[in-house]
Amino acid sequence: MDRSAELQRLADLVTVTAEPLRDHDVKAPTWMSAYPAKLPAFERYGSPNVFMQFDPHLTLLANETNPKLADFVASAAATPPRASGTVEGIGMAVVDENGQIVKTLAEYRFAGLPRGH
Repeated sequence: MDRSAELQRLADLVTVTAEPLRDHDVKAPTWMSAYPAKLPAFERYGSPNVFMQFDPHLTLLANETNPKLADFVASAAATPPRASGTVEGIGMAVVDENGQIVKTLAEYRFAGLPRGH
């Protein structure tokens, strides 16, 4: 997914607005030790992927241990998959130690967009 100026502004606004609502006692996930530059953002905003570190993506294989994963990653690198769509709203959720949603708390659809638009 390409980062647009509009999507970046939306992500920045949500980050600043939601920051007071986050759990400040959450520890950084272990995988972040490989990305020390992301730690200040995590400590301040609860996510390592905000502002200049914002990178729209879909996580499909978090913590996958299948030995064939390396072959899949190599194949995907040779022919990167693409996804496209529109942002229809935002949500808030409880996540696990890997940042994967375990419970949706709220969804907010943008006015004028029907579900599945």
